[in-house]
Amino acid sequence: MRSFILLGALITAGSTAAIAGCAEPRDESTGTSEARATEAQLKLARDAKDVISGEHAHCNQCHTASRSDVKRWAEQMFNVAWECFNQPELEPAARVACMSDDKNDPTARYSSARLGLWTGGANFLEETFTNADPSGARFDAFRGVAMPVGSFVPQMTKEEFEKVVAWVFNGMPAFNEVFGGPPEPETCVTDVANPKLQAHLLEMKTAGWGARLADEATPMYGCGAATNPEDCLTSLPLAAETWKPAGLDQTMRVLRDFPKTSYWVRSSADGRYVGYGQFTAAAIVDLQAAKEAPPIKVDARYDPVFFPNNDGVSFAGTNLSSPQPGPIKVCRQSALATAAQQKEPLLTLNEPSCTSVADSVYQSIGASLDGQTFWMSTGAHVNDDGGNQVTAPLEGFEVESTTVLTPMVPDGIGFKPKKPVNLSTPLEGDQMFSPSSRLLFTRFGSKPATSGYTIRKITTKIDPATGDVGADAEVIGTICGGGTKVMTSFDERFVVTHRYSEPAPAANEGAKPVSSANVTMTDLLTGRVIQVTNMGPNQYALYPHFRADGWLYFLVRDMNGEGKETLVATDVALKSSTPGAPPPAPRSQP
Repeated sequence: MRSFILLGALITAGSTAAIAGCAEPRDESTGTSEARATEAQLKLARDAKDVISGEHAHCNQCHTASRSDVKRWAEQMFNVAWECFNQPELEPAARVACMSDDKNDPTARYSSARLGLWTGGANFLEETFTNADPSGARFDAFRGVAMPVGSFVPQMTKEEFEKVVAWVFNGMPAFNEVFGGPPEPETCVTDVANPKLQAHLLEMKTAGWGARLADEATPMYGCGAATNPEDCLTSLPLAAETWKPAGLDQTMRVLRDFPKTSYWVRSSADGRYVGYGQFTAAAIVDLQAAKEAPPIKVDARYDPVFFPNNDGVSFAGTNLSSPQPGPIKVCRQSALATAAQQKEPLLTLNEPSCTSVADSVYQSIGASLDGQTFWMSTGAHVNDDGGNQVTAPLEGFEVESTTVLTPMVPDGIGFKPKKPVNLSTPLEGDQMFSPSSRLLFTRFGSKPATSGYTIRKITTKIDPATGDVGADAEVIGTICGGGTKVMTSFDERFVVTHRYSEPAPAANEGAKPVSSANVTMTDLLTGRVIQVTNMGPNQYALYPHFRADGWLYFLVRDMNGEGKETLVATDVALKSSTPGAPPPAPRSQP
């Protein structure tokens, strides 16, 4: 989920030794640009484009040097740099071997597919190769794949290549502004009238995870003896009236003031545990504990996800002891309950019920209603750190975007991953499962008329010969409107997201543009879109998600002043659940 982070030191000399100390590598499927680039970032991007595909181009004679090409080349360049030059213990010969197709073979070939933009850096890298191999044999092997090919176009000078290095190692800022944004889909048309979608909603009303947990009398946080969800959380203070749009029937309550967080916030199905990311470490708040009680620390960086059956939790960016984030891990919720009882609560994610599932940094999870298979979705996505950095509508996705669905089966202790299923989802990403794992939502587009979400029906199947779990995907609906990643209610009728306003110019030079974000909710039964919040300038309602009984949690980040953060709950979905009219005919986004 992370984009490139600024390197500790930029390369300013003809040696890659300066790479040492660089920050984490970028996941290949994430977004690349900030919402609004500074003049300094624009200059870095323009300087890089000038020598890649601009007036003084070296890379567009044999290639189109399209935005997809440049993005792929730059990502590969950074990943090779991280692997080969961010390990201080490596000897020079090991470093240049690492750049080859087989780091364990000192005579292995080099390839442009692995090196990316490094292929244009022969003049920049000559000293590095000479230090590793004075005979020049390894440098000759490298020059065999150096770009451009032939003598018609000269290779980049060391000074030219330093411009490319500075831009790539700063995280490819202003990528969309300079190289052009990703392709936009055709005009969005809302369609929730598909009989298969409507039949699914009817089934989930009584058979989904919300009904299942209610039938099991699962205790919900703040409900006590109440049997009607609308009677829950009554002891908590009301939220600010200014956060509520006029005329919308809802009760909005403050759950807890939060520390400064980063990336998303999610809660357990019973609403008790609330996980969040931080710049240094993730954590979980137990809302049943006293306010002064310490949070449960987690050996991860970001992206908590709780299982819809109330029996699991997942985090990304694991293993804080390593500068490189570890894999996504999932644990039984019993491990979390045990950690909560400790004097200094800590979830290491190495407990016996915890398992590594995928080498990615963004995930969603659904659970089959029979409890036999759990699904994790990963793939193309765009980072969203609501108001901390991102303050504008998010960019779209590439033609090559893919979604990976990984089945997980209980093994008596934890969850064991099985062979993943790959889906081609061109121009779509930010994939999110519904609680039942029977619906998959993917976001597309970034402009008002072309942005929205595709709804796919996921049908699972088991190969009798191998036991592998597979899945078929069928598009059964579309909802329109800008937004970020979506979450689905436990009866799967409502879909929520947060939407950024278009930023206004900042009042003072160097300040962030004035913006805001509001929670919106779409009723899949009727197609109605409801704006749940009414945030003022520099106030962001973020990361909405449901608990099993229909209460909706979200974070309010007020960037006026010190950036106060507040966790809020609303019963807006409960009060909007009366039977509606038949869904409307398909219509274009206004």
